[in-house]
Amino acid sequence: MTASSREWPRSILTAAALVILVAVVGILYWAQLVLIPLAAAGFLTFLLTPVVERIQRSGLPRVPAVIAVVALVGLLLGGLGWLVASQVDSLMAELPQYR
Repeated sequence: MTASSREWPRSILTAAALVILVAVVGILYWAQLVLIPLAAAGFLTFLLTPVVERIQRSGLPRVPAVIAVVALVGLLLGGLGWLVASQVDSLMAELPQYR
């Protein structure tokens, strides 16, 4: 037997590739509850690492620098959330005047 006579038919290879593709998409769909927060955490890590390194260069050890940066980001996001919530509350209070 030659090597060419042992090759799989193209239709079987295409069907197998389609099944694998559907399985991967299905697994990713069901795993999005875990993967999206992990991706966001990785993105924030890359985003905040330069800030932590700059604070470290000023003399603060790594763990306190990380805690300080996380606290600062938490305060900024909390303040932004409070601002948006107060604007939405104000809009909802004035909504009857727009009718």
